[in-house]
Amino acid sequence: MNTQFTSSNVGGNLANDNFSISLWVAKDGDMEANATALNTGFYSTNSPNNSWAEKTQIDVDSSNKLRWNTNSPSQNYNLQTTSAINTSQWYHIIVTHNNAGESKLYVDGVLDDSESAGSHKAGFYALNVGINRSDNPAKTWKGYIDEVKVFGRTFSVDDVVTDCMKADNCSWVPPTAPTLAGTGRAQAIMLTWNQQVGTDNATIYWRTSGGASEGSPTAPTASDNVINTSDNQTSYLLTGLTGGHYYHFVIKANNRNGSSPVSSVLGNVQPTSFVANTFDTNNGGICKIQNDKSLHCKGRNNLDQYDNARTARPAAVDVFGITNAETISHDYNKVSVIKSDGSYQHRGYDDSRGSLTSPVTGVSNPIQVEQGYDFVAYLMSNGTIRTRGDNTYGQLGNGSNTNETSGSVQVSGITTAVKIVTGQWHMCALLSNAQVWCWGVNSFGELGDGTTTHRNAPVQASLPSNTAVDIFVGGRTSAAVLSNGKVYTWGSNTNSKAKCSTNTNAISTPRELTVISDVKEIDFGTGHSVILKNNGNVYTCGTNYTSSNVAGNAAFLAGMSSSAEKTNGAILMDDFNGRVVSVRADGSNSYMLLDNGSLACIGDNEYGQCNNDGSTINTDQTTPIIIPDM
Repeated sequence: MNTQFTSSNVGGNLANDNFSISLWVAKDGDMEANATALNTGFYSTNSPNNSWAEKTQIDVDSSNKLRWNTNSPSQNYNLQTTSAINTSQWYHIIVTHNNAGESKLYVDGVLDDSESAGSHKAGFYALNVGINRSDNPAKTWKGYIDEVKVFGRTFSVDDVVTDCMKADNCSWVPPTAPTLAGTGRAQAIMLTWNQQVGTDNATIYWRTSGGASEGSPTAPTASDNVINTSDNQTSYLLTGLTGGHYYHFVIKANNRNGSSPVSSVLGNVQPTSFVANTFDTNNGGICKIQNDKSLHCKGRNNLDQYDNARTARPAAVDVFGITNAETISHDYNKVSVIKSDGSYQHRGYDDSRGSLTSPVTGVSNPIQVEQGYDFVAYLMSNGTIRTRGDNTYGQLGNGSNTNETSGSVQVSGITTAVKIVTGQWHMCALLSNAQVWCWGVNSFGELGDGTTTHRNAPVQASLPSNTAVDIFVGGRTSAAVLSNGKVYTWGSNTNSKAKCSTNTNAISTPRELTVISDVKEIDFGTGHSVILKNNGNVYTCGTNYTSSNVAGNAAFLAGMSSSAEKTNGAILMDDFNGRVVSVRADGSNSYMLLDNGSLACIGDNEYGQCNNDGSTINTDQTTPIIIPDM
């Protein structure tokens, strides 16, 4: 008997307290009924009233069932196992009690019996291991008892499983499958699930029904397609899928003892062919597709970007006069739109390279358009890319440096692109296998191949794994977000916008932006980057100016000792936490698309691109505002 564990230091009657008892037991074959593994007080010596009252013990009954037995002054009460225990087999036992009088009995991590009526008038007057409350030698435990532990809290189910699984003898098997969710990406599906306590990994079965939706999808099996995940993995990007087709999934949890049943079917998940770009910004202007599918823009209009007046537009104007806009691009003083009928239009700066021409020979029904400084690129529905315009640095990607101004050329070697992005004189493509390939100018390492050699055909960016889920380019800086939420940047690091700390001029090999994780999007202005996390919060890296305060953080602004300071890390924007779904950056502006469709901005307002009255220009916006006419 442990004489240090008495009512004087544990409180006596614990009928209204929280506690848990954990132990391992194994019985021999000649044990009598009421043989006891543990009790909390003897009848005659450990009691204020020399009775069974408030004494509790863990024993076996006459049927060899384990039970948790207590006695109140008026009754005897038991929790007991459903089945008898076997001889010479280890069992993990946990009993719990809370301050509402609820009691539970767990065997090998599984709840076996419980009551909520408060009948367990449990007390601690001692802690006696292997001895019955009556102190009867015939009712001592014959077998083994190990790892007896008492806790001053009520174990949760997860606590019970965790305690059991610490030992090799624990036989607990996951009783239920994880919760599986799937989100359609461009020719891919991002699968996510919860990591259950006591499990090691998960197995996913999947199949497709092609272009046919199923009302009650049939569960996939191991004879279909199988994804075996790594220990502790909770997400998986399934690539190489067909946009618009229907995919069906089930999942099961695994540990060293076995597997759970499979989940219910996660059915009819569709990857997209391309994620439409509904707003974009460039050189002091901002454009956004409206609810009626018209395209409105405001801000700088010096090169006919929005209309032919060549004057700033602080109030939004309707560009193109259409009501079927699907996706847009606003880059290098040009605005481009693809319409729901597959046709496309451009307007803005005429670079004399044919980048404003539509239609273009070889380009029919593109799904994405992107403008470079003096070239244009189209993503086709079959995964190929067509380009047109200047080719000084090989930005057309067809293996030559010859300009193309009469028709279009196909980018060499790429047939599975799901997204394209253009910089000043380079571009990158995200492939369906989650690789990133780039080509064109490479003076600052824009291509991410570890060199500064210009390339007139695609080269693969040297990312640590082929798990990219999105790509971004701003000017001469490139970035990729991986399926684990990490972001890698390469190219120009002006004002530390790509590294958040130092002014390293060129980053030729992609580097992880270690100051932030769980990233959804990133975009680059002149001296800053705006970063969106999956939780809907916005951060800024690079250089913040007191005049524009593009970081949107009042405390950082108040602490600035000069007109421009590096963030030296990722700075959280004060406003719209949890509400942002997409971001864009321009020179000294950041734009945030909110969950209700509203567009917010902060920073420079030289041309009226960031106002909330449709008229103010030249007064910068140092706190985020909603742009009501966008």
